[in-house]
Amino acid sequence: MLSPVVRYIYVSSCLLIICCGGPTDNKTAAEYGISVSPSSKNEAGLKSAAYSDQQLEAFLDSVGHLPSPPLTDRAALYADSIFYHQTSRSQTLTTQDFTLLKQAAWLGRMTRTEAQRIFRDATIGQGCSREGLFRKFAADSISVAFYPFRNNSFEEYAIGIGFLERCQPAPLFFFKKNKLIAIHDGYRHYGLDLKHYQDENNKTVVYYTREFRRGSGIWWNNLNFYRYDGDKLLPVLNELKDGNSQLFWGFRAWWLVFTIQSTNPLRIKMVYDVTLPDTTRVNSESFVVNDSTVVEYVWNDIQKKLVGRYKASKLSRAQILSYTVQENEMLFINAHYQELKSSLHDSVTRPAVLNYLQVIMNSH
Repeated sequence: MLSPVVRYIYVSSCLLIICCGGPTDNKTAAEYGISVSPSSKNEAGLKSAAYSDQQLEAFLDSVGHLPSPPLTDRAALYADSIFYHQTSRSQTLTTQDFTLLKQAAWLGRMTRTEAQRIFRDATIGQGCSREGLFRKFAADSISVAFYPFRNNSFEEYAIGIGFLERCQPAPLFFFKKNKLIAIHDGYRHYGLDLKHYQDENNKTVVYYTREFRRGSGIWWNNLNFYRYDGDKLLPVLNELKDGNSQLFWGFRAWWLVFTIQSTNPLRIKMVYDVTLPDTTRVNSESFVVNDSTVVEYVWNDIQKKLVGRYKASKLSRAQILSYTVQENEMLFINAHYQELKSSLHDSVTRPAVLNYLQVIMNSH
């Protein structure tokens, strides 16, 4: 007979395969040869199993002793796939086009025809708002945002196209003098917050928020850092900026937000908490995590990355990833094993932890 944790992993993996099938993948679980017993789900009125406290604690111990890397890799995959796959380019502008680009940067506008030609992208200007205040602009005109990173000059800088018109996509072009070196998507629902600093090696580091989820009582944003390295823009750090999910969205409530305290070295303060519902009492919740810490990031010249000194803080990389809005319950349990284990020895938090484990074991 499979142990609870093995059964959980097996069924979760199978359901993930089914749910992620393409548009024409209409097979049922039975057609895949997978048997899902009524006791393994509690949706749609199906019967749930009532596990004993001993079984729940055994489940916690099993998950807590799983190797963390596979769980963290899975949790990081989606955000990293975007972070590491922005477009690199090596295109030197002609003297005439470079002069035209500088003029447009100071004026804040250029023609779409010029933008399409200079950036070699015929889609520029498509999917833009032409209503309301945007009607005052000429039909062939498009906004230009200028982001200088060194002394307000054209040494290292970025050019955003179509931000005022809320174009989707709104390309963000990174330059080294007259050479285009990278293209990112600059569209953000709440506007692009592109910032920069010079690190201890006098290298320019740029960073901005990447939005993944937004809604009432739920959101997830990362902060992406890229570093100028000659005529390249290297991805050097992808870290959770803020994550939040209230109890009506899932089995636990969590909240994490960070603020940059310094850039030389890069030091980030994180404030975070996790709440579990206690069904043994009316309208009762228990904090199992409620703390803050500071993580310092140092440059690793071999890896060409900013590496977090997590061991010198109160949060591990795995714990931070568990605050993203994904299916992260196994990672959360694994990364917070000691906290959950300690909470079982507290008469106030024990009912909430057992209830959470009961729900997780019955949710798949």
